[in-house]
Amino acid sequence: MAKSSKRSTKRPIESSTTTEPSPKKTRIPEKDDEIKRAENQSSSIQTNDEATNLVSAQSQIVKVAPSIYDNTEEQCDTDDSNEISELPPQIPQQKQVDDSTTIMQTDGTIHHPPTITRVMQPPPGLEMEFPTQSTADTRYRYFWAALFLALPFISIIGPSAFGSTKQIPNTTDHLIPPNHGLPVFRSSKTLRSFLLEQEGFHLGMAPAFFGYYGYFGALAAWDDELSNSSFPLLKQNIKSVAGASAGAMAAILLASGIPPKVAADFCSTISLGDFADPPGLLTVFRGDKFEEIMHNFMAAQNPNSSLQLQDSIIPVSVSGYDLLTLEGKLLTRGSMARAARASACFPVLFQPVGWVDKHETFLFVDGGLADYAGLNGLGAFGEETNGKKKRVVNIVVGDFQFGNVLGPSSMPKGVDASEVVSISIQGLPQCGPWAMERGPQAVTAARLAMVDALDLPMFQGKEEGHYELHIDASSYVPVVDR
Repeated sequence: MAKSSKRSTKRPIESSTTTEPSPKKTRIPEKDDEIKRAENQSSSIQTNDEATNLVSAQSQIVKVAPSIYDNTEEQCDTDDSNEISELPPQIPQQKQVDDSTTIMQTDGTIHHPPTITRVMQPPPGLEMEFPTQSTADTRYRYFWAALFLALPFISIIGPSAFGSTKQIPNTTDHLIPPNHGLPVFRSSKTLRSFLLEQEGFHLGMAPAFFGYYGYFGALAAWDDELSNSSFPLLKQNIKSVAGASAGAMAAILLASGIPPKVAADFCSTISLGDFADPPGLLTVFRGDKFEEIMHNFMAAQNPNSSLQLQDSIIPVSVSGYDLLTLEGKLLTRGSMARAARASACFPVLFQPVGWVDKHETFLFVDGGLADYAGLNGLGAFGEETNGKKKRVVNIVVGDFQFGNVLGPSSMPKGVDASEVVSISIQGLPQCGPWAMERGPQAVTAARLAMVDALDLPMFQGKEEGHYELHIDASSYVPVVDR
């Protein structure tokens, strides 16, 4: 009875799903007896359900560690000296079969991969999860995606998060800490002490759309607080003055010897109708009346002056932008009124200004196109310092363009500076051709804010010898009843 049972063969089990034939497995000759013994034991499988369970176990094993089986088979093919542990004498029932060591082929036979795969089987009760390549790729994709999304936030918070290592002390003054991305410190020097030093200083005023109101207010504060009958600060300590656009207009009036308070009162009385002349070529105004108003005012204040740049009380040079060469030029000779018009010739608002100097012809528009800090003109007066480095004050109404605050090492060509004070007056009422009635408010706010800032310690700038003073004048703007 037992013998007939051994001779009975079992029909191949047909799977309910289509399965591709598995590649032929390499057998090791030395272990044929063990493999045959295992094949004989497979006759104990009696039902299709049990065979289906083995197929499921096969797919799970191949999914978990396919590379292990492949590598092991190659090793067995190429190196016959590898030791393989013997199989257990008896294989338990299929419900207890070690899934990591049993694979059923599609033809119904049983194949036992080399026992090296059994080393990867976790001990009973311990679950092990093998990472796959797809999981690692997914993690890397998430990492780079998160980094890409974080870049805008890093670029925004970077300077504030990493630029300062010292907490700025709480103060009740109206100074704005510099935003240069470095640790912020107060110096022991005040603006008053800097302006009163015997060596004097060189003044540059930056472009600012109708910002001359703020310049006259700040200069009036210096004159009121630091000058007296025996020491006129502006005439004695300012060694040279330069500017561009609205800064050029303020520089020329200052260089002509007109007190800032008088210049502020004059500008506050001008309205749009006073200088509005017929339109120019593709411009709102020609600008002739503006030049005429400037000339008449300076002539009334200085009847004995030639009103030429080269004859000014304080050496002055202003910037213009030449449309013929597309380059910035310095104006050091010629009519003061026309030079103010040429440098402040805002495109589209005023018509370009023709200029002739030593048989050269220029066509000027706003000087701020080539001189955004108003400092270029200081390079024309190198001989005034007798070879010594200059002490420079750079002032702007509003904020510095692009936040570019220049220190001693960043001065324009010809300006060799040992110390630089960068001053910005922010928060003033916005003035313009159609808002000139705000001019008196801007003058008052700039003057009062500057007075209160004279004795406050200035901030240290980006380098040695550089000081910054950013003034918030918004709380000083007078309220006007309408």
